[in-house]
Amino acid sequence: MTIKVLICDQDNVRVDRFIRRHFPNFPQSILEKALRSKHIKVNDLKAKSADRLKKEDQVSFFKDYTQFLEDTSQNDVRVLSKTDRQFIEDRIIFEDEDFCVFNKPSGLAVQGGSGIKHHVDGLFKYFKEGVTYRLVHRLDRDTSGVLILAKNPESAGYFMNLFKTRKIQKTYLALVHGRLKNQIGTIDAPIKKDMCDDIEKMIVSDDGKEAVTHYKELAKIQRMTLVQLQPLTGRTHQLRVHMQHLGYPIVGDYKYGAPKNTQKTRLHLHAYSVTFPYGNRQKEIMFKADITEKDMFELVDDHL
Repeated sequence: MTIKVLICDQDNVRVDRFIRRHFPNFPQSILEKALRSKHIKVNDLKAKSADRLKKEDQVSFFKDYTQFLEDTSQNDVRVLSKTDRQFIEDRIIFEDEDFCVFNKPSGLAVQGGSGIKHHVDGLFKYFKEGVTYRLVHRLDRDTSGVLILAKNPESAGYFMNLFKTRKIQKTYLALVHGRLKNQIGTIDAPIKKDMCDDIEKMIVSDDGKEAVTHYKELAKIQRMTLVQLQPLTGRTHQLRVHMQHLGYPIVGDYKYGAPKNTQKTRLHLHAYSVTFPYGNRQKEIMFKADITEKDMFELVDDHL
């Protein structure tokens, strides 16, 4: 039985360092033993502590290490308040016996970590008794929109395979600074991690990993443009880096090029829909998440 699942949020990070980033007091000796005995697996396979994870890899715990997972992390939700329960119910787009589609708001982290007490993983842990919700992908904390959670190991494996084989089509909406020169196009620009002014960022680089994004203009709004973005790959901060590279940073993205002399606002990036094959007939189904953030909704509603 799977006790807990973590979704890796970056490329090329060691297994042990990723786990201890979430649970800093997890003893290295016990961690090594857990990996050897397959009580902790990566993508349902045996792994070593020095193995490198890729973004969206799943680290699963098959033994209850409660003393390390709880005592060292102040970010678990013990009992859901009525407010939190209603919050989840209001934002569920779809749910059946296998998976749930959730409309995540901007500002809510997907997983816990240092200083993060409120997150999707923790909220859903206590949402329904006897049901274990498993994250199968992630969204940046400031990105709103569609998030899929599996409700059993088989479903988690199915979605994990869909993401790996690129059979899930993700569509985002972004409000960017400026007017696009070309209304439609493809950004094919490799991305890698780098340090810029002592800040860890992703940058476009010839020696980076493949990163491809399709874009399409939907509307011109004041001095901005509403664009549809479809990533073919899933690199960390891919859409944000690619729009900066194109010369049209996303509104509110001060890490990746948004003018700092503009009025401070949140990141205007929304995961609008997911499309994937499902069921015995493998028929394509689509789920859409409405924009609920008032600032972005008021700007783009008339153009959707």
